[in-house]
Amino acid sequence: WARRLGGLAQVESEMVQAYGIIKGMKPEVFVEIGSLFGASLYIYAGVCMPGATVISVDIGQEEMALRKSVSKLHDEGFDSHFVKGRSDAVETIQAVTGILRESPIDLLHIDGDHSEEVVRRDYDNYRPMVRTGGAIMFHDISDNHPHADVHRVWKEVRGDMFKEFVYPRKNIGIGIMWV
Repeated sequence: WARRLGGLAQVESEMVQAYGIIKGMKPEVFVEIGSLFGASLYIYAGVCMPGATVISVDIGQEEMALRKSVSKLHDEGFDSHFVKGRSDAVETIQAVTGILRESPIDLLHIDGDHSEEVVRRDYDNYRPMVRTGGAIMFHDISDNHPHADVHRVWKEVRGDMFKEFVYPRKNIGIGIMWV
């Protein structure tokens, strides 16, 4: 299903390794910032508890495909939501907190705007919503990525409890940190 949405914007081998680590978490609340087609949203929702809250925060560049993914998750029993807007906009953050109704995030995936400033704001705005013991994933953490400054924030915030998967030829990478 995820491949038919328009393709993955992530390296499959990195996703497989990240999936293997987070599957034991069984998140009840999963938030993804930057879902594009919804493929990674759909795949990572596969580690969540049945009926989990799954929220996509995205500007809607590929809105039809993303809505199909969110709808499919809903049909599969998830409490799935699409919040359209910039992840760092006050209205977007308020919409997410309204859906959460004070439930903490178990798994946060930051993969939206890849500028250092917005990645930092996403981390600063959404990190307080993540429960102690929860995880934050960052995509495009390679410092050789030609169009992303995610690595600057990742290296600053990852702490001692982290795992990362970066394949030099792909110049992308996924990092997972526990809070």
